[in-house]
Amino acid sequence: HLNVNTENPRFEPTADQKDSIHSMISDQAQKIINLAENIASYGLNPSELTIVSPSKSEKGFYNVLEGNRRLTALKLLGDPTLALPLHKTVATKFKELAKKYKEVKKIQCVVFADPEEANHWIKLKHTGENEGIGTVRWDSQQIARFEVSTGGVSSIALQAIDFLKHSKETS
Repeated sequence: HLNVNTENPRFEPTADQKDSIHSMISDQAQKIINLAENIASYGLNPSELTIVSPSKSEKGFYNVLEGNRRLTALKLLGDPTLALPLHKTVATKFKELAKKYKEVKKIQCVVFADPEEANHWIKLKHTGENEGIGTVRWDSQQIARFEVSTGGVSSIALQAIDFLKHSKETS
């Protein structure tokens, strides 16, 4: 009961769902494929909720305001022919991915009665750090520390920094 947003800021407004899916593929086919591969392997990211509002034209349906790439990937995993006739290569790739995909039957959503109420949160998600209000990206040292803390191998750069910090010659 979820519709891809026909007025998604990623592309010009579209006439219907099929056009929205085709526009999304045209805009970022490989990224949608990569996202679908991740979903097929791990499922949906439980820390990322889809933001929706009730459809004004279809009773019982919701328009996705945030999460349209995820929804596009899910729809294509469920029915790779949605990429046809314009994106045959994408349809073929999704046909292969669909073989290892466990269908997602429920998607956790945040429902906003008025789409305007969601705009603040959507803007924060897509416009960067916003002086600390939005998501602050990790720098390369922070990424390396996370990798080590989760069982990865320390990078050469992080080893060098640690060595210099603990070296008596730098004191």
